[in-house]
Amino acid sequence: MIAMPGSCAWFQQAGTAAASIGSDIFYVHLLSLLGLVVQHCSTWIITYSDQNPPDVFHTAGVTKRTLTSYCRDFYEVDPFWQVSRLCRDAEVLTLETLDPSVKNARYTEAFRSDAGFRDELGVLLPSTSGRAVSLFLQHDARMFSPRDIAAVRKVMPLIVGMHRAHLSTRTDRRPVPPSYPPSRAGDDAHDPWSDLATRLTPREQDLIALIMRGRNTGEIAQALQISKGTVKNYRLRLYRKANVTSERALVSTLQRTGMF
Repeated sequence: MIAMPGSCAWFQQAGTAAASIGSDIFYVHLLSLLGLVVQHCSTWIITYSDQNPPDVFHTAGVTKRTLTSYCRDFYEVDPFWQVSRLCRDAEVLTLETLDPSVKNARYTEAFRSDAGFRDELGVLLPSTSGRAVSLFLQHDARMFSPRDIAAVRKVMPLIVGMHRAHLSTRTDRRPVPPSYPPSRAGDDAHDPWSDLATRLTPREQDLIALIMRGRNTGEIAQALQISKGTVKNYRLRLYRKANVTSERALVSTLQRTGMF
């Protein structure tokens, strides 16, 4: 459904997005607001990072096979990830109009064909601390037109403003690396937990916060509006980063270090 800015449906969704600022599902509502402007068949929300692989934390209209294919085989050649490393400001871009220097045939041909879309419109929100949340609309029947791009750019001041308001409410929830006694002279030992906080994506931080509150997989999936399978994948990723093999060990480690 298309609802132009200023319509009742637009204001209703804008109100829903504004009311969710500071919550774990804010960007889902923000994407829904964006999706009212331009026709599309599927959507993604991805956090790009300078230090970690892209973190896909929401999709709609995307098959499990396509999501797995991206995360396993194609994320490294995602041209929007390349752009996010070069530009820290808000951008509205389409796959078709991206600079050729950031395009890779594995993505523009192989992945596009495999995923079944013709064009992709990306809204790269202003980055903070080396991370950039990006909202994507895909179309399976046509390219996004200059009119589509202009319509999205018209609402960007509101989109970016809500994004900044959301970030301002969550600064106190970001984990802070724990303090450790200074190393002894000549001591080459490195505490494996000292940089864990800096390697966590915003989605992983949200997951940990819920784990520390004792939430089970079903409750976490409901709170973050993702599938139970996605929650399990995030858990495994956290275990690898923390070098543990169970939730009990993860919680014990986080409590010991004082990170959460």
